[in-house]
This record gives sequence, C-alpha cells and structure tokens, in this order.
Amino acid sequence: MGRGPLETKTYIIDDMIIVRLKGVLTRAEYRLVKSERNAKARELIKQVRIELIENGRPILESLVKGITRRKVKSLHTDISTVTGERLIIFTLDKAPEWE
Repeated sequence: MGRGPLETKTYIIDDMIIVRLKGVLTRAEYRLVKSERNAKARELIKQVRIELIENGRPILESLVKGITRRKVKSLHTDISTVTGERLIIFTLDKAPEWE
C-alpha cells in the first residue's frame, strides 16, 4: 500500500488487537495538509487511506486469523494528518489463547 510506516507497535488487550503505525504519511501528503486548502486535503487523504484498508481488508483479516486463530469481528481505523500516525483496531470473536 505504499512505502510503509516508520514505526509499528501492536498491542493485544483481551479480544482487541491495536496496531499503532507512526510516520505513514508521504512528503506529498504532508505538503497537501499544509496547503491553503488543507481541510479538503485532510479529507481526501483520509478517504484514500480508508479505501486502501478496505481493499486490503480480506488479507489483513486472514493474517490476523492465521496468527491468533480467531475470527475478526470488526476493524476500525483512523489516521492523523497532523502527526502522521494511524491506528487500526481489530476486534476478535474472543480473546486469543497462546500456547
């Protein structure tokens, strides 16, 4: 989906997986956000990033299921056009059990 984040951390809390991605915006996206029409630019960047996640959703859910052996119930995401940080939250059908 692009060059990738500068830093990634994952947290597992009960039946949730929280993925925190830092530095996901490109230089061009940062320039757009700082332009005079930044409100429209922010919305466009968020829309494009949502579409990318939605198109890759089956792959992401398959990866999570392969690792946790749990079905993904829902996926939530947002991106900050100020900090370039993105959060992706997966909720699972139940908490993973690690052997």
